[in-house]
Amino acid sequence: MATATIRPPCYRVRHPYLGEPYPDGIWPDKVHVNPSWLWLLCDDVGTVKMALLAAPVHGLVFIVRLWSAEDAPKFLLRRLLRSFASECLDRGFKAGMTFLSVDQPKEVKLAKLALRYGATGIGFTGFCYGGGLDKLWKH
Repeated sequence: MATATIRPPCYRVRHPYLGEPYPDGIWPDKVHVNPSWLWLLCDDVGTVKMALLAAPVHGLVFIVRLWSAEDAPKFLLRRLLRSFASECLDRGFKAGMTFLSVDQPKEVKLAKLALRYGATGIGFTGFCYGGGLDKLWKH
């Protein structure tokens, strides 16, 4: 009697394909995203498990959003962050930043991870606001 071999899933990091929809929850559909600044971590059947959206800002890389599917294994975060960092270094960037909330347990864990890897934390209290630029011109 033959035994079935169970193969663990294989994951890879890539950028979105042309016209590929974003995973639900990562970014509003009506906002343009440059695909070269969106990293998708997918399983072997192409399901997006994690995503990182970033942008170049004044010589550094700003992490705009980090998204994870509910069933994504936690160990995948390191793979996504290493792929992101490696590619940004190849593009000539040497530093990055993001905002994290002390009110969100997952973001507190990310802050601890960032500090472990040498980041500097600067405390602030505030909100993030966004809206259409066209409305600025009407007032």
